[in-house]
Amino acid sequence: MVMTSEELEVKLRTLEDKQSVLEELLNGQLQLGADHTQNPLAQATDLDDLGSVKTHLDFEEAPLTPGDPPEDVVRLYALDGTWLVMKDSNGSAVPLIGIFDRDLSQQNVVDTGAEVSIYSHVIPANTLGATGGVRLTLTGDRLNDTGSARFTSVKVKLGATSVFAHSHSPSVNAARRYWTMVIWFFNSSASAQKWGLKYNLTAPGAQKAQDASATLVAQGVASSSEDTTGDLTLDVTVQWEAGNPSRSFRKEMAFLEFFPAI
Repeated sequence: MVMTSEELEVKLRTLEDKQSVLEELLNGQLQLGADHTQNPLAQATDLDDLGSVKTHLDFEEAPLTPGDPPEDVVRLYALDGTWLVMKDSNGSAVPLIGIFDRDLSQQNVVDTGAEVSIYSHVIPANTLGATGGVRLTLTGDRLNDTGSARFTSVKVKLGATSVFAHSHSPSVNAARRYWTMVIWFFNSSASAQKWGLKYNLTAPGAQKAQDASATLVAQGVASSSEDTTGDLTLDVTVQWEAGNPSRSFRKEMAFLEFFPAI
């Protein structure tokens, strides 16, 4: 469309007014420093074209539920402080990365020979798509001060599948050993997964590997065929060979990360 000189002048005045408002907002609300751009066009959330600048800024409203952006524009926003989400003009909101779960509760498997869950979380149906995945990190400590070595069995399960089953029997000691376990899997299809695991157990009383001969490092790979189009429970269990008040396996914290399909 061809604009007259009067229409062009009005358009330019409108842009100048918008630019002035944006500069005030950006300089005041974002506290721009010398290392940041002073160009409001670069700071605006959405750009349609050179003749129009969207003034939608996330600090204008709270709480903010972003609407659908224009065609060929995507909008990024934080959801609940734990997810980075991308929204397109069709209204499709796709998580890019985030935290499924944080768990700081202590779970102590002590004085029992039963299999006990130390962490579990339900992965919602259709969250992982064809290639998405998760990574679970757990940490805690272990004690066996009974005078005799006893096996501890650690299992990782997804749905009905026991993916990993690892047994170990470190030497008896009055000091606790510290452990960290990292488990990850990715879908190779919506109903097939590939897995990796790493488990570290320190020397008695050591927060780090001070004595290589007394530490334990276990690693493994595996596969499973669980259908992620339905809800699935990721579960980690521990079982002592026999119960005793002086045998303790504690989980102190865990967090579960999400990686979207690509």
